[in-house]
Amino acid sequence: MFLNKKIIGLIPARSGSKGIKNKNMQKIGKNSLIGHAVTFINSLNLLDYKLISTDSKLYIEEAKRFGLNNYLLRSKNLSSDNASIIDVINNAIKFAEKKNKLYFDYLLLIEPTSPFRLKTDILKCIKIAIQKKAHSVFTVSK
Repeated sequence: MFLNKKIIGLIPARSGSKGIKNKNMQKIGKNSLIGHAVTFINSLNLLDYKLISTDSKLYIEEAKRFGLNNYLLRSKNLSSDNASIIDVINNAIKFAEKKNKLYFDYLLLIEPTSPFRLKTDILKCIKIAIQKKAHSVFTVSK
């Protein structure tokens, strides 16, 4: 809990990329994109629950290898090219709230394909969102 708010950290990782097969398993340095996302999300002590949502058992095993044991194996309709990230998020939140019997106030979305995030930026965003009662806050880079 952070500033009296419960926060879920979600890594959405679909395996069906058209351009690059198993894109989320591609490496930057020694770690896969999933490895980087899990390492990052595990470094945030303010999260109440951390989850990977995926359609791939390979991705689940990779997340486990980096210390994330909470996963949701997505349905085919939530893994298609036409699947909406909002639907993926709603599905993951409902799953996590039912499993944990609690309500989350905020969601932190950590996409594996954006591995160059800065912890200081993410922490500032979370703090701003809670203090300003913002509906959303996000980071961008050049």
